[in-house]
Amino acid sequence: MKKLIFLLYPLIFLVSCSSLKIKDNISIDENFDWLQRGRTVSNFNSGNGLITENIKQIWSFNADGGFSKNAMLATDGVLFASTLRGETFGINILNGKGLGRFGKTGGGVNCPSFYKGNLIITFDGNEDASALRYDLKSGEVKWRLNFGMVKSAPTVENEFIYITSKDSSIYKINFNDGSQVWKLSSGTDKERFDQFISTPVISNQLLFAVTSKGILVCVDKNSGNVNWIKKTGLNILSDISVDGENIYLNSENGNILCYDFSGNLTWEKKFETSFTSSFAFLNENILVSGIDGYLYNLKKINGDMNWKFKTNGALYSNPVVYDNKVFLSSFDKHLYIIDSDTGEKIWSMKFESRLRTAPLVWRNYLFVACDNREIYCFEFLK
Repeated sequence: MKKLIFLLYPLIFLVSCSSLKIKDNISIDENFDWLQRGRTVSNFNSGNGLITENIKQIWSFNADGGFSKNAMLATDGVLFASTLRGETFGINILNGKGLGRFGKTGGGVNCPSFYKGNLIITFDGNEDASALRYDLKSGEVKWRLNFGMVKSAPTVENEFIYITSKDSSIYKINFNDGSQVWKLSSGTDKERFDQFISTPVISNQLLFAVTSKGILVCVDKNSGNVNWIKKTGLNILSDISVDGENIYLNSENGNILCYDFSGNLTWEKKFETSFTSSFAFLNENILVSGIDGYLYNLKKINGDMNWKFKTNGALYSNPVVYDNKVFLSSFDKHLYIIDSDTGEKIWSMKFESRLRTAPLVWRNYLFVACDNREIYCFEFLK
């Protein structure tokens, strides 16, 4: 714990209620940090933690606004949280004190991305912008760009930002100056895109994205050229994920599908529910939450079920896997910790309001965002 305090100390500077500045450089630890939606460009929703069964609440923070399905990032002792009011907060993880807020977006903020001391923020949009780069050291907006209405989070990799928009387009942008590398708009002559509301994912040289009406597209991330397009005929409300050489997606209609990187359907399963959450990965299994209140653990190879866990409320956001344990937010006002091998409950806690936002684990800290606009922080004690 003393080592962690030492690491956090340099960042506690320049607290302001109207601006968000962090004076010193933020150190990145890829083993623990959560720097963008899904933690990785493949939307993996899992990682390593320092988890014990001894858990204690240490603070709560009022964010003055509600939260989307994914709203939090954590790195080097700072929790970043965005709200549907259009604000992004920096919070000291040790004590829950606000480090400031940035709120000049003009629209509800999606889950931001952190890259090289900057926040990349996408939002519903206004007359002139729906994405921006905010420098945390200077407290300045480096660029603002208009992509129409953006309901998805930005994907950031190696100096480039990938954004999907409700204007039926996919964009690749330079991190430094916001210049456009390429734009893929309206699909091809044979298949026209409808709107994108889910976050794009990347594996090696390939980018994958899906429209709200289930058009799955594979793009060369360097050139923006389309490799293939598949029409699923399903309504898609959730983000997709990639792992190995497979793409996983689910639908409002209750389908879960797996495609290979050539666009071939590997397997499909049908459930008596709707899905609005993306997947979490653990070894050879995937986990996904249903509106019916069940968490499903499935085999990646064929979609067969290992186990399912029942809650008493709808599951709107994705599960999160840390240290072989599953963290799950439910509309029944409970946060659950579940054994990933057996599907049995390890721990749960009831909150004052519904939980529609995915939890987040960083090192030995757990963060839970609630509909009452509060963020709660728990510490796993030795």
